[in-house]
Amino acid sequence: MNRRTALFQLGALSLWAGLPGCKTKTPPVQQTLQDASRYIEISPVVTADADGDTVSVVYFFHYLCPYCRKFDPLLQDWRKLLPGRAVLTHVPAIYNEQALLTLGRIYYSLEAIDQIERLHPLLYVALQDEWTHDPRLKEKTSFGMILAEWLQRQRVDVRQFQKSFDSEETMQRAILARQRNIDYKLDAVPALAVGGRFLTTPSQAGSYKDMLAVTDQLIDAQRHR
Repeated sequence: MNRRTALFQLGALSLWAGLPGCKTKTPPVQQTLQDASRYIEISPVVTADADGDTVSVVYFFHYLCPYCRKFDPLLQDWRKLLPGRAVLTHVPAIYNEQALLTLGRIYYSLEAIDQIERLHPLLYVALQDEWTHDPRLKEKTSFGMILAEWLQRQRVDVRQFQKSFDSEETMQRAILARQRNIDYKLDAVPALAVGGRFLTTPSQAGSYKDMLAVTDQLIDAQRHR
């Protein structure tokens, strides 16, 4: 029996309906870097990100979050200045919504076929601007077609993408990402976690730039542990 690929079974309503979007709060008045209220100490420690000779920096995001979209260019500039032992990893925010699991699978599928670096910023534009105005989204099964057409315009091999999207490996990576969300008790994005021990957000740090400054401080502390 031939089965249709899961990609083309995605419905528009399953992606947008009931989605909380970006969970964040208005940043408070700027505080001092030394203020421990500017980050959360994770307990128990996320051991997968706490071991080894490197300092793990995990960036939690999702493509329907306008704050993540605004923060992303700052993050890309900041990552170029990371010290040698610090390693930045993108992890899709996957709370309990099926929509975010789908977006996580899209991210990992593009990463597997070496297209994510090029398409990462474009996905924010597509999901937040372009596709929301597509009248076909009223049709239950249209999202997969819209995505496939967009991938073709971006010169992506759609069959290769579908194979990656439907693979067990991609699903497992998305499931592991969701577990990481749980381990860090994630409830807001964008967020940065350091060394499996600390997590900060714009609302905690004071602003996007302050979140990066707090993360720098936490990385330095982990490097000298």
